[in-house]
Amino acid sequence: CTQTYYRNAVEYIKQHVDNPVLFIFSNDIQWVKDNIDFGLKSYYESGKNPSWETLELMSNCKHFIISNSSYNWWAQYKGTYEDKIVVAPKRWFNNPLIPDIFQDSWVKLPVS
Repeated sequence: CTQTYYRNAVEYIKQHVDNPVLFIFSNDIQWVKDNIDFGLKSYYESGKNPSWETLELMSNCKHFIISNSSYNWWAQYKGTYEDKIVVAPKRWFNNPLIPDIFQDSWVKLPVS
């Protein structure tokens, strides 16, 4: 996903959630810190936790901005907040012959 996608996804969350706080998970946290200003209070996961622990932390969020990643898909799926918002890229796979794995309630935004 592109920087534009993430900026637009954060704008969507800002419009629909009162006083959002971001918890950022990435396999390259320093790149995110250096390249994307979310304009919100943000906490960054260290990247040093075991993957199962990171998945558990992610799943405890109320809302989700996800990339086209099965890891992100499972984090939001495990999320139990009743009114959760899931923002996802409009195109999940590059191959149009593979069916997308979206859930009906997701908000789908263009990648670029």
